[in-house]
Amino acid sequence: MQPAQFDLARYTVQGEARHAGSTPMLNRRDALRTAASAIDASFSLMETSQLQKTGTMTFGNLVVRPGATNVVPGQVIVDSEVRGSSAAAIEKLRTLVDSSFQEAAEKARTKVTKTPRFYDAPAPLSVDLRRRLAEIAQETGLTVGSLPSGGCHDAQVFASRVPAGMIFVESKGGISHNPREFSTPESLEEGSRLLLDLVHELLSNPAR
Repeated sequence: MQPAQFDLARYTVQGEARHAGSTPMLNRRDALRTAASAIDASFSLMETSQLQKTGTMTFGNLVVRPGATNVVPGQVIVDSEVRGSSAAAIEKLRTLVDSSFQEAAEKARTKVTKTPRFYDAPAPLSVDLRRRLAEIAQETGLTVGSLPSGGCHDAQVFASRVPAGMIFVESKGGISHNPREFSTPESLEEGSRLLLDLVHELLSNPAR
């Protein structure tokens, strides 16, 4: 597996807070409507451009101000994360989100500012280790595949200093970061044995 890189940015949408009952729809500068339109447009553009095949997009945190049911939202802060297995994929997704927020802001007569928060560089893992892991798995009758992990791991730190690799075991339904995440004892044993076999080989024949 390859650890994905990610780009975290914050968009602050500035509209105008006004009374929900006395402000006609045509006179509103609704920050939340801007944010909602931008998020929806980002997902739609991602799908139509087929970028969902090379990366992911998440809007995991929104802060609405003043946060009252009878007040048109005057400000919305949106945290946006895009991930991909290459710098090019990340750049395309971030550009897509940028344009979606700008267009939504122009349409709603609001303003949007973007604050870059964190960028995590890609960390390609050792080709030799990945190849040998696949060979050992096949030799022992295991089904093996290679794909971007989508998550961040300690291997990203190691990879810049020493050859690094990762072994993932099957999780029921592919679910992670959820109470329903579950890997069978058999899968855990298979993954552990694969790691043990690789370590044994490296210790027995360091030159390889």
